[in-house]
Amino acid sequence: MRDISLKLLYLLVPALAALLLITDSLSFLIKFQISFVTLSLDNLHEIFVVALIITWGMLIQRSFVISTLSIKERLWRLTIFLTSNFILAFLLELFANAEYVDSTFPPEFDNYGAVVSANLIGIIAVFTLLPILQILRSLIFYRQKRTTHLYYNLFLSLVLISTIWSYATGHVLTFSFDEGDVFGHLISSSILIVAVLLSLRNEWITYLPRKEKILYFTLGLVIGIQVFSLWEVIYEEHIYSFSLIAANITKIIWGFLTIYCTIALLTLLVYLPTSKAFDRKIREVNSLNDLSRQLNSELDPNRLNQLITQLTAQVLESQSTWLETYDEKSHKLSLKSHINLTQEQIIRNPLETIEGLNSRVIREKVPVLLNDLSQQNDLQHISEWKQEARSLLVAPLLSNRGQLMGMLYASKPQSFGFDNQDLQLMEGFANQASIALENAMLWTRSLEKERLEQELRVAREMQLKLVPQTMPKIPGYEVDSYFLTAYEVGGDYYDFVTFNDKADGFVIGDVSGKGTSAAFYMAEFKGVCETLAGNVKGPVEMASQVNRIIYSTIEKQSFITGIFAKLYAKKHRFEFVRAGHTPVLHYRAKEGKVDCLEPAGMGVGLESGTLFDKVLELKSVNVGPGDVLLMFTDGLVELRNAEGEEFEVEKLEEFLLKSSDLPATELKEALLKEVIDFIGETALHDDLTMIAIKRNI
Repeated sequence: MRDISLKLLYLLVPALAALLLITDSLSFLIKFQISFVTLSLDNLHEIFVVALIITWGMLIQRSFVISTLSIKERLWRLTIFLTSNFILAFLLELFANAEYVDSTFPPEFDNYGAVVSANLIGIIAVFTLLPILQILRSLIFYRQKRTTHLYYNLFLSLVLISTIWSYATGHVLTFSFDEGDVFGHLISSSILIVAVLLSLRNEWITYLPRKEKILYFTLGLVIGIQVFSLWEVIYEEHIYSFSLIAANITKIIWGFLTIYCTIALLTLLVYLPTSKAFDRKIREVNSLNDLSRQLNSELDPNRLNQLITQLTAQVLESQSTWLETYDEKSHKLSLKSHINLTQEQIIRNPLETIEGLNSRVIREKVPVLLNDLSQQNDLQHISEWKQEARSLLVAPLLSNRGQLMGMLYASKPQSFGFDNQDLQLMEGFANQASIALENAMLWTRSLEKERLEQELRVAREMQLKLVPQTMPKIPGYEVDSYFLTAYEVGGDYYDFVTFNDKADGFVIGDVSGKGTSAAFYMAEFKGVCETLAGNVKGPVEMASQVNRIIYSTIEKQSFITGIFAKLYAKKHRFEFVRAGHTPVLHYRAKEGKVDCLEPAGMGVGLESGTLFDKVLELKSVNVGPGDVLLMFTDGLVELRNAEGEEFEVEKLEEFLLKSSDLPATELKEALLKEVIDFIGETALHDDLTMIAIKRNI
């Protein structure tokens, strides 16, 4: 059946309709002359009727799509089909001048006008009642139950059985039960019972708004008049003469339509008194959904606050609405958005504290309804503040952890302006608003965090550019270094400088503290060291001047430890001062031992200069072939593993003893591997910096 093209169906329908008129015309013209030909034409006519019903049913099934239509659109189409049917049939009844021989059943044509009227009315009935049946089916299957399919298929089966019975017996199904055989009465009763059961499937009426219920009830009365008068006033005589098969199907569909229309009108009448309350519930649900959709799509806190007050006022129909958010630091509420509050009321707002009424709402964590403020002695200050308010709704805005985020208020100028449904609605609004506000706060924090992380990434890139990108080329020596911050930016620093006598210099430092402030002082320290290096003779003078400059700018609780060193490559002498820093390790290859060099000194920036210069001690050592000098920050020796053990200086000394034969670069890599093996998956808690110097010859 699905293989038959729509074009063919569109051709077959008018062709079959024309054949019906032709066969009836021939039958009328020759019935007095050749009786067996007339009988054959009657049988052929019934075959064409069946073919027309099947073809038209297939066509509307494939081209008349109802599932995508709304209830309103379905009902309007049903009205159009039914009204068109009624008007066209009525006009034919009025102007065709049809006459029938009533002494026989079915009635025979007495003039050619009856032939035309019977065929046209029969075809109109088929063309309109089949799509009406499909529309009724879609209404019945709205929110269908498990038995709906069973009842509907049983109904169609009974229609088919009754049609076969009608053709076989020459009778049309009757619902009067005063005549006919037992089988006919049984089928009639079954059809009536199933039709009533199907007609009770009218859940679509429940979800209609009040205005539509009134409209459809009025429209249903008009349709009901058409339906009730359709069969006996217009159809009966014409359809019987047209076809017993068509008459049987038409009468059953008409009866089903009559029952469904009657029950639908009664259902509408029953629901009308309660439809106002139902509409309010629907409006509340839609408002909550709308609120949820709008609030979840708004992440700007200021616009969100205004949106909450607007939607609350709209749904509760309150005269004034305002929103206050809670500040944990001040333990007060502050007005963020409002509707219908005067400037004086904003300034004199008595609800900014978490005492009194607010304290009660916060304690109970549920909305509070006050329907007559004038009778609340302990709330007279609120009545005096907002004299036009008689009813007040207050709801707490709580985070998902139960923490207070704010309060939502709504008022009306009449006592008992709110009811329990408003209270429940306010609670739903407050819950949605709380979620939206918390999401907005998290989003704002996320953006701030992302911005800070981006700034820290930039700062890290800049800091990495502050440390040397290449190692110095010193004849007879190898130099390598390593620099790693525990966080995005850090306070460690190292550099290679050149003193005024062209000797190579080394600076390594560690700013107290961590993060951005330490990185700032690190950058300042670098700038001072680079500026002074070319104008001083050695480490003592450089450390002294750096201290005086840094002392005038650094915060009192901060300081910098450092080592200022100078290498006389030709003389193979290394001298340095230690400004409160970790020691310098000197591996002496000739003796095969490690010296921990820790001359006296204090941190940079702790003192203006007098004491600093006094305690500063210059240490000088000779560097022999194969010797290694290792400078590092405390982040290296204070590394901790999962058990909380520190790496310590002793482990560094052991490492130098067993790895001293490696070149400087390989020595650094081996030390890093040693460190990684020691800490495992434990995260760094401090910056890590080192400089390794090895004499080759």
